[in-house]
Amino acid sequence: MYLLLNFTNTTNSSALDSDDADTLNGGVIYLYNVLAQCGCIFSVLMFLSILLELKLFKVNIWQALAIEKVSCFIVYYNILLIIMLILMVIILLPIFHFAAKLDVYSYKISLVINCSMYLIALVLLLTLNYFCNLVCRKRAKQSKLTLNEKLEIVDEHIPDMTGLEQNKEESESKLIPLLIPLLKEVSEVFHKESTVLVPILTGSVAERFSVPLSSVDGKYWGMTRFNAHDRHAILSDHDFLIEYASVRASFNHGCDIRIETQSVNLNPGFVKLHDSSGSVISAKEVKTRIQEAVMKIDIRVIDGFDSFESRPYGAFPNTFIVGGYSSISQKGPAICLNYHILEKQFFYADLTFGIPCPGEWPFSSNWPVRTRKWPPSADVHRIVDMGFHFVPKSQVTDMEGVTWRYSFSLAEVELSRLISPVARKCFIALKIIGKDFLKQCCKNFKSYHMKTIFMYTLENTDPARWNDNHIETLFDMCLNDVINAVKIKNCPHFWIQDVNLFDNLTNEDFSKLENILMKIKNVQKIISRV
Repeated sequence: MYLLLNFTNTTNSSALDSDDADTLNGGVIYLYNVLAQCGCIFSVLMFLSILLELKLFKVNIWQALAIEKVSCFIVYYNILLIIMLILMVIILLPIFHFAAKLDVYSYKISLVINCSMYLIALVLLLTLNYFCNLVCRKRAKQSKLTLNEKLEIVDEHIPDMTGLEQNKEESESKLIPLLIPLLKEVSEVFHKESTVLVPILTGSVAERFSVPLSSVDGKYWGMTRFNAHDRHAILSDHDFLIEYASVRASFNHGCDIRIETQSVNLNPGFVKLHDSSGSVISAKEVKTRIQEAVMKIDIRVIDGFDSFESRPYGAFPNTFIVGGYSSISQKGPAICLNYHILEKQFFYADLTFGIPCPGEWPFSSNWPVRTRKWPPSADVHRIVDMGFHFVPKSQVTDMEGVTWRYSFSLAEVELSRLISPVARKCFIALKIIGKDFLKQCCKNFKSYHMKTIFMYTLENTDPARWNDNHIETLFDMCLNDVINAVKIKNCPHFWIQDVNLFDNLTNEDFSKLENILMKIKNVQKIISRV
């Protein structure tokens, strides 16, 4: 650098004497060759590293738990590329300026060759970086399959009942140790001793509308837009309803928990609960105490996590794993657990505490008696006899958090088992469109909206129509029902029709949804990207 600075100070000299030129030649060429060769070596190594990552995309990369590693790799790699470009501008361009004044032709040729290698390596890296990001974040190339062929295979990775039962047992084995510390907190709230909290698998995994995260393969990584923060629509964690076995709610007096439905300012779908002494049971208190108890759990009690070091993170102990991460958050009535050790173990689950009300049905629900074509009456009576639950989700206007929301999760799981294979395929395709298109333009649009509209379609359609010969027509019918619901801005709750699930959507949301739905009316184009 001294030589370069000295050269810039000799602005009055039109030429260099031979000794200075030889010294400058050697210094410049040595400095440049070191930089260029290091850059080339680095570029080749990065090139090979990305090729290796791309190769991993074709195998079971999610099960290998390399998602965060790949994501960080791409980020760091982009930063290094920028640094390399800055170095080239700051250092290499002045060297070219000085080299242009050298008299020795061989030195100029050497500089041109080395610089060309450096630039070629950079171009290759930038091109591969674009391709790598394209593979990570974009959809696979459009398939030549017809709509009918796409619909036929859309559920090919959904586990059958045997696979679902096996996956459920594996998840419960990880969950059971976490429930033991919660039992004390729940018992204190209800002033009643119990020996067990019962985990019940619900949600889209139990309904066989989604692929459990613990059993996915390479199809959902690399070939899709799925990454650590943007899951493929067909993937889902496990939803567990945690039932307190020692208490039961009832509309009648003389039970553990009495249900109050006639209180002032109670919105449809919400109630107040009273214990045996008449005191109101606070949904907010129950949810808060359960979450605080979960925060204190040592994650090493989970099978597969026992050999890993844990340490405090922020205000909560045992919520950070060396070599991985864990996070606990709250979403509605659910507590979301994300325990993840890179390349080793992971456990994703949403836990929702529920108070059962077996053998009864809400008076505000007309589902048992309304006219329908599906399901059969025998199944309706069986589902009603199973009852429902209350979950600690208070209505928006309840600042004290004393109200509870109805939950029909078990009834929905039972209904899903009565759905024909063709109808299941249609809904999974709808769900993918909802997540990948509707959710992107309207954050308040939920998969539950799509499922509710679909359940009404099932209820009003002759079961004999759901056959493979009409699958495209049936899918069009389902899509049209979604479009009509958006147009009239009404999506009645399937179980309690006084509740409009679209109440939290704005006119702007409806406009965006209708616009995108009309654009995806060409189903062939959309399904070919699923």
